[in-house]
Amino acid sequence: MSTKSSIFSFLLCSLVLMSCGKESLDFHLVTRNNSIELKQETEELEGETIDIIENLDGLYTDVHYYNDLLYVLNQDDHYAVDVIDPSTGNLVLNIGSIGEGDYDFRNSETLKVVDVDSIVQIYDFSRKSVSLFDSESGGFIEQVYLSDEYTTAQSALLYSDRRLVSVDLQSDAEFTVSVDGIVEHAPDFHVNSATCSLSELKPRNVVVLKGSNKILTSNFAWNYINLYSINEDDPIKLKYGTNENIVDGQYIGRDHMYYYDTGYEDNTVFALYLGVSTTKKLIMANIGIIKSELHSYNLEDSTATRYILDRLVNACSYDKENKFYYCIDEENNDHPIVLFKT
Repeated sequence: MSTKSSIFSFLLCSLVLMSCGKESLDFHLVTRNNSIELKQETEELEGETIDIIENLDGLYTDVHYYNDLLYVLNQDDHYAVDVIDPSTGNLVLNIGSIGEGDYDFRNSETLKVVDVDSIVQIYDFSRKSVSLFDSESGGFIEQVYLSDEYTTAQSALLYSDRRLVSVDLQSDAEFTVSVDGIVEHAPDFHVNSATCSLSELKPRNVVVLKGSNKILTSNFAWNYINLYSINEDDPIKLKYGTNENIVDGQYIGRDHMYYYDTGYEDNTVFALYLGVSTTKKLIMANIGIIKSELHSYNLEDSTATRYILDRLVNACSYDKENKFYYCIDEENNDHPIVLFKT
């Protein structure tokens, strides 16, 4: 091998996700008293772009699969969500108007699709509210506002019995479950020996696992996902590798990005993962070598699968019947939806 190629290999080795074996590549299921290393597999997946018949007008940043359709957040259009049939590429419905009406969204850039089933739930950062729409007709159902105390809430959604689950930067709780403004459950959020503000490390995302009493919380500064039962304060941590945001047990900030999109289907937790610093992300993007990983934790048999994707994506959703992942390709505005078959 020439000196030039050796240097190039060394540079690549320094930039890739896990620094050529320097960092642990193990998956763990962690409880208060125990840590179990999960049996794991690694696969490489090649994506297939989906042709959309309609001319795109906007910026796709999130995707949710439900009932054979894709519900895609559009952050630069007259509607919040485009509903697309992936089998034909046809746009079949728009949901949530952007405008000045009583129930319109003022700005699409402050929205997050937090849940899709028979009802589509959209969280609005600017109004601190959750808007509900019928998933088949797109019709508006109602708008639910968070309590005035949740002024820095990052995400919220409704689930059974009118319970509202939210994560807030200034709250002492990791998440809050409330009914009509009355708090039912709020497990403490603990950070030991913190050298940065609490809000830097609080959860940004919350997911309620359909058909169960379980809640996922995550933050892209974490290399783990917390899995709670509604009425239990101690989570199970689904953890991968080590966290370079922490030195000698002390938090030093959010320079490294880890789990940045999470979901749950069919007793499986899945999440997109980067594991690089923001500086490396920029360098790798400029030379075209940065790729996402998709981690799948099977809660039934305590196994994990590490999917190495062939591109950078910013969101994914799972079709459990066909075992497809639909993702948003961050670098392809013309064909942003990509399919990965497992």
